[in-house]
Amino acid sequence: MEVSPYLITTLLAAVLIHGSLAAAMYFAYRVYGRRVLYFKHWALASALVAAGYCLYALIYRVPLFFPLVLGNGCFVLGMNFVTAGAAAITGRERDPRKCIIGIVTAFSLLLFFTYIFPLFVIRNLIVSLAVAGCSMVSARFLLSPSDPEDRKITLLGARVFIAYAVFYLFRSTLLLWVIITRGLEETLSANLETVLMLGALVLFIFLGISFFTMMGGLFVKNLEKSLERNRTLLREIQHRTKNNIALVSSLVSLQEREVSDPAVKKGFSELKKRLDTITTVYQMLGQVEDGQRADARDYLSRLCAGIRSSIISSYSHIIFDYSAESYLLDSNDLIPLGLVLNELIFNALKHAFPDNQPGSIRVSFTAHDGECLLEVSDNGVGLNRGTLDDSHTQDDESIGMLLINTLAKQLKGDLTIAAGSGEGTRVTLRFVP
Repeated sequence: MEVSPYLITTLLAAVLIHGSLAAAMYFAYRVYGRRVLYFKHWALASALVAAGYCLYALIYRVPLFFPLVLGNGCFVLGMNFVTAGAAAITGRERDPRKCIIGIVTAFSLLLFFTYIFPLFVIRNLIVSLAVAGCSMVSARFLLSPSDPEDRKITLLGARVFIAYAVFYLFRSTLLLWVIITRGLEETLSANLETVLMLGALVLFIFLGISFFTMMGGLFVKNLEKSLERNRTLLREIQHRTKNNIALVSSLVSLQEREVSDPAVKKGFSELKKRLDTITTVYQMLGQVEDGQRADARDYLSRLCAGIRSSIISSYSHIIFDYSAESYLLDSNDLIPLGLVLNELIFNALKHAFPDNQPGSIRVSFTAHDGECLLEVSDNGVGLNRGTLDDSHTQDDESIGMLLINTLAKQLKGDLTIAAGSGEGTRVTLRFVP
């Protein structure tokens, strides 16, 4: 048997490349919690092909029976796992009976032409045809995935598998030409075998690149689907929450009509306003495109506009002004921030302007160096308690102030109130999102 050092070097390089790919695939399979089966399939395929090349190199030195059978058998089994990987990628299931029949047939032919009729060229022809067949089956899987939308992603892998099948059909043709022209005892020259081995190695590298490309494309596609499902679920939750709050608000309105005590009626009215504000908050959050972040300026401006339109009939003597800087906030911060703003405005309306006293309320939101500042001020009657910190306001019996302090803690912010008799009140909420 003709031996070329270039052929041995090529075989050793193939062993190293396929072994490294097998280790990488198996590591990825373990990292992903053993949920991605095609990583396991390709890891086994790469390991078997590496073993096949190793045994193939060994038979040039020690032409024994078992290395011959095992080396060729590893190629057949390796391509079988490649096909299994292609089926797993496209969400298909192969018929196990056909796989078993194909493997048994290939092994039987290999044993027959190794042990009974030791014909090297016939064994190579069987392996080449088996690899070409597995490549064509894999290409068929990737050309018609279970999800038609995946075809744009799997088309690259299908084309490489087609090239792989054409290459091994070409190799089979060369082996047939050797059989016809030179007889069964001859085989391909070592130099030609080296060139073909290099070609197969290059194609397998392209096959690995296409595999990772397909994995990246499918991962992004599945991630986009998952994000869209989460967005849909979030919108549905917000919609149901808004409807439930609106239902509670309607029940409060019905109950308000049943009572005659002005104090109780006023309590129901304030509760209804709080519920309406929460409904508005959820409605605006449902319009956030990515479901995660939104511009605070747009959010607070619309919220203030909604509050202004709801109070204009009852508090026409109050001038309402607001301004906000553009800053992206997470939805988890937007909800308590909107509720704090609502409570501060209604507290000012309730306490700062008794006996329909005219006045103004100003809302300001600024952001600087990652720190956000919400300020609500009025020019009403003020309070006789100087500057209050959070520990003092926490003792206030007002439900509104209790709610404001709770929401401020949720934002992990600092709440301060500056007030003086006849000087108005200024409430400042400072937090880092």
